[in-house]
Amino acid sequence: MTEGYVRIREQARIQLEARIEGKPKFECLPNEPGEGFSCLPPPSTGDIFLDLEGDPFVGDGGLEYLFGVATAGDDGTLVYEGRWALDRGQERAVFEWFIDFTFERLQRFPDLHIYHFGGYESGAVKRLMLRYATREEEVDRLLRGKVFIDLHGIAKQGVRASVEQYSLKELERYCGYQRDVPLPEANQARHFIEHQLELSPVPELTDEACRVVEDYNEDDCRATERLRRWLEDLRAAIVAAGADIPRPDTKNTSPSEEVTAHQRRVAALFNALTRDLPSEPKDRTPEQAARWLLAHALDWHRREEKVKWWEFFRMKEYSEEELLDEKTVLVGLSFRRRMPKTSPRERAPIDQYHYPRQECSIREQNKLYTLDENRFGTVVSIDALAQTIDIKKLIKLDTLHPPSGKTTICRSHKSARVTPL
Repeated sequence: MTEGYVRIREQARIQLEARIEGKPKFECLPNEPGEGFSCLPPPSTGDIFLDLEGDPFVGDGGLEYLFGVATAGDDGTLVYEGRWALDRGQERAVFEWFIDFTFERLQRFPDLHIYHFGGYESGAVKRLMLRYATREEEVDRLLRGKVFIDLHGIAKQGVRASVEQYSLKELERYCGYQRDVPLPEANQARHFIEHQLELSPVPELTDEACRVVEDYNEDDCRATERLRRWLEDLRAAIVAAGADIPRPDTKNTSPSEEVTAHQRRVAALFNALTRDLPSEPKDRTPEQAARWLLAHALDWHRREEKVKWWEFFRMKEYSEEELLDEKTVLVGLSFRRRMPKTSPRERAPIDQYHYPRQECSIREQNKLYTLDENRFGTVVSIDALAQTIDIKKLIKLDTLHPPSGKTTICRSHKSARVTPL
């Protein structure tokens, strides 16, 4: 946990120095493998820069009302395209368009990545796949292949800047991007559009408001591309100075023949059940609502299993500081003592670990696994007041204890995980 306090102290230092000197400051940080600049894949001509505008208060579950993508045109200049979705039917259509657009581009540029800032975009893609039970195999391939690249995490791990928060707007001053749309004007237009979407069955959007929001979305896409370019320049300078910064390994995005055949059968039945259903739930008859429910029950367990896997692999990439904000994680475990066995016939050891104060949702009987998918043990008890957790370990791990303060336990598809940091 000492590392976290050091980061806070150093962040305060650089902000104070910038305030005294009257100008923004930044410094590159030393990166461990799998952090910061080592998470930047090689740039590709096919790279996509993605930004979504969404409103969580529209209907039941929110609405992603604008998909914005920027890609390199034939002459190398960045070309923006925005697609609007003002209801459920349009949202599904735009989501399918984006996934199909990405895979068409992957045919020409197999090394492309989708760059975004923060976890919202990749999270929205997962939610839409689950909401409409469509493009499941394609989304899974993108996630398995680590095609989505979050520049927010890379920037935070690679650079210390004199900013209050590491937002895209704050970092634009360092990468030299100038917005075309003033933020107050953009915010006013976004609020107008979102109020219409939330409160009106038939939103009445003005051309001017849509133009401003689309221009704002284009600014975000172009700023994301400029930030990637700046981070690449910093990485190149560090490498030129003699440092070794490896690129991330290439991941396989090819489909599984078995899964693909299964998905084809499910998709055919799903389409037969939902072909003529209204896109909005409120417009469906009871019989149509039952068909919708039956269609989404197809392959439901497999989809839910994917979500748990996605959550686990998402947290695998987090730093210890970022994991502190996750309620499904315990950070900084250290061995305290060997506990009495629950019965004379019990052979498995029970060890007690202490952890720093933090919120968590790990409970008794959760199974614990290492990151390489090996069993570690089962939670016997957890005491939030004493900040201790008792773990019944495998017999073969009798004498194994992680280094003090260097263990993370996180819930996953098999209940929980133990992660040496």
